[in-house]
Amino acid sequence: MSPSLKLRHAFFAVICGVLLLFQNCAQPPENNSAVSSFADKLPIAVDVQLDTIAYMSCSNIKDPVEKRAYFTIRAGAYTPGKSGLQMREDFRKATEYYGATDRAKLFASSAANGDTRLNLSIRSAGNYQSPWVADDLRAGEDVDSFLPPLDSAFIAGPVAAARSGAWINYFPGSGDKRLVEASLRYYKFEDNMVRTRQKLETSSGSDAAFMVAGFSSSSDELNLGLRSPSGSSAPPGGAVPIYGRGFLFGFTQPVGYSGSSDRRALGAIREFDLTAYPPRELSQNQWSCPTGNQFIIVRPEDIVNGRATCARIPDRVRAGTNDAAELQALRRVLRVEDWFVDMTRHCIVPKRTGDYCYGDQLGTRTISYGTTSCVNDANTVCPHFVTICVRPQNTLF
Repeated sequence: MSPSLKLRHAFFAVICGVLLLFQNCAQPPENNSAVSSFADKLPIAVDVQLDTIAYMSCSNIKDPVEKRAYFTIRAGAYTPGKSGLQMREDFRKATEYYGATDRAKLFASSAANGDTRLNLSIRSAGNYQSPWVADDLRAGEDVDSFLPPLDSAFIAGPVAAARSGAWINYFPGSGDKRLVEASLRYYKFEDNMVRTRQKLETSSGSDAAFMVAGFSSSSDELNLGLRSPSGSSAPPGGAVPIYGRGFLFGFTQPVGYSGSSDRRALGAIREFDLTAYPPRELSQNQWSCPTGNQFIIVRPEDIVNGRATCARIPDRVRAGTNDAAELQALRRVLRVEDWFVDMTRHCIVPKRTGDYCYGDQLGTRTISYGTTSCVNDANTVCPHFVTICVRPQNTLF
């Protein structure tokens, strides 16, 4: 054989070897064992980005009550294309040779993504597996799911088919878990409300806690475990990292009020990445809690008795004001079916009969609406407020 022919054969052998190697790397594993091994090594498939967090200070509420209208904390993603769920780039890279259908199927077979829900809860800053449960554990009160299970066709399908960098905040389905939104409710007792505020604004010590958007250990809505990156362990004196985001709150007295120790308005939020310890503060995720997003809650009977003024009219905004932005933020969390909004007086009134926000402990005491100073004593109580904090559009990416 001539030297040139040998050289040509050698060249073709190298090319074939490279092509075979590329083919083996590029194609998804074909047998069940290989698929299972591959899926077990996959990271969590999605990141979560919230754009609105609201706090309602109502207390002493007794069931039954319309859960859509009343909450303690409501968190959600309401900006299409800017917030919600997004496929993580490490998961996309690991599954880049999968079609959308096969990629979606991997959610169920993956140890990180199968049988899990994105949920909302309050967790000890020293142990993310330890939740704050005020009384008996109840779904929709101490823990709440944002959406159906991550591996369901309703969630995995749209996420798997989305382009790189796309955020999805609304999903198909037949139930009420289509919007990325969850709520916590500690409103049965004023004591619980005070303790919740104390926990969420304490950054260190045994009582410190985060509000956490994390991924549950199983799709059982009452499962309190949260998933951690593979191989995670607790550093000395620290918490085992988890997939998810943590939030610290700062509470303040409502604008125009003083004299009471009850800080019933939300004044600041800080956001953290909990996939490492210590948690990494996301300085680019700036939250805004303007005083214009504080609304006093007025009882219908106090309007009838002349103790308060709040217009019960269709939504309207005033020209040359911030009304439009403030009303938009409010209507993300308070539905038009449930509440009247008076933008001039910055107050809201429930549309349903019955005094729910101020509960059954008011008695003969009156609510100190519109005063600069209020005291909770035998004769008067301070009013309740709802505050809405938002991520400005220029910080959503």
